[in-house]
Amino acid sequence: MKNLLDIIFRYNLGKLVNIKRAILSNQRFYNVLHDTYFFKKYKHIVLNNILPKLDKIGLTKPISTKGDEVKIFIPFIETSIVPIFIWTLILKALQIRGAKIIFLICNRGIQKCERFSLTTPMGNCKYCSFMNENIIPRLGFELIEINDCITNNEKAEINKIAKSLSTQDISHYTYHGIDIMPVVEDSLMRYYYGAKPENSDQKFDYIVTALISTKVASFIHKKHEPDIVVSHMYAYSENHPYNLYYENLTDIPVYCIKSVPWNPNAIRINPDNLYRNEERYNQYLRSRTNKNITTYEKEELNKFLKKRFSGYDSEFLYFSYFEINGDEKKINTLNINKNKKNIFLFPNIEWDVGLTDCHIIFRDLMDWVEFTIESVKNRNDIHLYIKAHPGEIHGSSETQLTVAEKLLLKYPLLPNNVTIIPPDLGIMPYSLFKYIDVGIVLSGTLGLEMALNKIPVIATGFAPYLRKGFVHEPKDHKEYKNTLLMKNNSLSIDKNKLELFAYFYFIKTLIPFNLVEKCFGVTVENLNYQIDSITDLEPEKDIYLDHICDCILNKKIIESW
Repeated sequence: MKNLLDIIFRYNLGKLVNIKRAILSNQRFYNVLHDTYFFKKYKHIVLNNILPKLDKIGLTKPISTKGDEVKIFIPFIETSIVPIFIWTLILKALQIRGAKIIFLICNRGIQKCERFSLTTPMGNCKYCSFMNENIIPRLGFELIEINDCITNNEKAEINKIAKSLSTQDISHYTYHGIDIMPVVEDSLMRYYYGAKPENSDQKFDYIVTALISTKVASFIHKKHEPDIVVSHMYAYSENHPYNLYYENLTDIPVYCIKSVPWNPNAIRINPDNLYRNEERYNQYLRSRTNKNITTYEKEELNKFLKKRFSGYDSEFLYFSYFEINGDEKKINTLNINKNKKNIFLFPNIEWDVGLTDCHIIFRDLMDWVEFTIESVKNRNDIHLYIKAHPGEIHGSSETQLTVAEKLLLKYPLLPNNVTIIPPDLGIMPYSLFKYIDVGIVLSGTLGLEMALNKIPVIATGFAPYLRKGFVHEPKDHKEYKNTLLMKNNSLSIDKNKLELFAYFYFIKTLIPFNLVEKCFGVTVENLNYQIDSITDLEPEKDIYLDHICDCILNKKIIESW
């Protein structure tokens, strides 16, 4: 009971003192800020800081093409986001190497995008419109607008379909070969930041957006016949249908370029297919001359892990996830009994990117957490600790209804053998490792990190480290419960194979990117280019840029840099 009261007190106190959230909840005031100060500031910085840099480097100078070049389709859509200024370097490098860039922008062609949410219900249309008018045309790409790819009659038909779907409790609907409903669910979860109601008035708009995006993907395929697709986002109604549509076609490769929070000086290509595509890792293994992890590679991996386990990882510092010191005092308040089987469950952020597509056994994240509680409650020999993700209250957006809050609504009195560790307690998961008898994850890197520390792991969703004998992989509810209740969850793991995969995942999937000061956590205020001229993007000027371009143009093995 004391544990429950402590949690309620902490969360309510946090809400009372969170002045920022209180201000942002006043929508009229927030809209005034965005319509005046923030927007004017954004325009000023782009026009007076970023545009002169683009001009000086030569990124706004046209690059002549032959007409028979490789055609690369770029469904960028949201042009006001900062990655546009970084990915442009890659796109211009591809142009220099003979590619024709077909660049899709929105210009209010869709109902909703990821830039709309509870805190920004008006979206960022004004920002994108400014970019589409003042910056994007100067970059020298062939521009296409969504409204140019779809007729009014097609929109009317889409609205009819969306109206029907939005009034039904339906989880799947196929359109042009794409199941759009999981994509819509992703968008809704993101919009509400975990507080999605049972019947959302936003559902219609996100269904329309997903249908339009799929229709436009089909139109561009037929009219422009792209050879390659390069995107920047896997999730949401305005982005993911393009990936899914072209991934269904065997002759057009799709490359998604993402920045990485734990290494702001690197990029990843196609991170999502690491979760399902075993061939990706097998290709890397075949490209190696040494089948075992080398001494140098092990040192590089250990250096990365040491920094991460210490709490000084770039991701943790950027989001202020943890208080670096004082964990033991906080852990002592949990009264962990080492004579029991202590199970630690680490939920993802419920509204995180593409999470709805990660589940294997359970319907969603709360279904998983609640089933786990029901499976172990009243077991005197087991104690379940649910360690909420720090990103629920730290980071770019705050969860509107956290996992802990949802559990307290479901269980006003938690079972005696269940403890919630809220994110505002600031405990690093690594400080808990010595207390964990078995760890449970959905898909996160923490599963791999626990395995590296000889902690048995149960994974319930798609994760990059599956199918290798590193973790327990139950296939259904019954097997999951039986695995939870096993007296001993120890696994016999090949240490070399585990460390080699960890090296692949944490080090080699990240391609160094030296053309900007950093790729992740960049704002318009702190964007800094590390090149002086567009000639620095030419072949043989930067080996990592050459590798990125070779991956896209020539299907080079991504991790063979």
